[in-house]
Amino acid sequence: MAQKVPTLKIESPQPNAIVGTKQFTVTGLVTAPGMPEPVTIYSVSVQVDAQPAVKATLKHLPDPDLVEVTFSATVQITGGQDPHTVTVSVASDAGAPVSGTVTVTAGLRLVAPAVLIDVATDLVTPGVGTINLQSQLSMVARKIAALPQMADVQSGNKMVVGPMMLQMPAGLRRDVAGDVVAPPNVLLRLGLWILDLDFPAQELIQPTSDFPLPQLTPEAAAGCFGLAPC
Repeated sequence: MAQKVPTLKIESPQPNAIVGTKQFTVTGLVTAPGMPEPVTIYSVSVQVDAQPAVKATLKHLPDPDLVEVTFSATVQITGGQDPHTVTVSVASDAGAPVSGTVTVTAGLRLVAPAVLIDVATDLVTPGVGTINLQSQLSMVARKIAALPQMADVQSGNKMVVGPMMLQMPAGLRRDVAGDVVAPPNVLLRLGLWILDLDFPAQELIQPTSDFPLPQLTPEAAAGCFGLAPC
């Protein structure tokens, strides 16, 4: 019976692929001996971590000497930390199920800011005054953390993240004669997020005594700000 055990090949996704948090497709091929006693493939299931398994769609390929079945299933990472394990299990009349795994990652989980404020100012030059601005953000974070509404946010399995700041050149300011006036205007883009409590910890900077709310890592913040309208 050992020689009749099906062989499983997972074709996609590839190991360590970044699949994101949207739906992705798992495909592959199951082969087994054919005539004179062909193995019957009952089903193929696909599971991400401990989520419920999804039954794959099967397609039997014509081959007089070999049982060949392709499979395809659409799954999704719904939470938890990277990496994630995709498990494929094959049920047949050859005995115990045959399974294989592939490890994937969701990558950065990008979410647009829930609150976005743009402030144009002449008081800050890009790259200058960051420490002072961070102090102002810290003061805002402390005031937000003290709001009674924070309890309602937490009861909904959410958390407030930020505020965070992105400095963006807003163009040069001109006087009434049309001449450029220094210093240039600077656009300060402030973002505040309301995220699920299971948001990936590796994308967060944990709260401190000076900044009582979590913040996004610089890489995550850049991607999340990129989702905001210009």
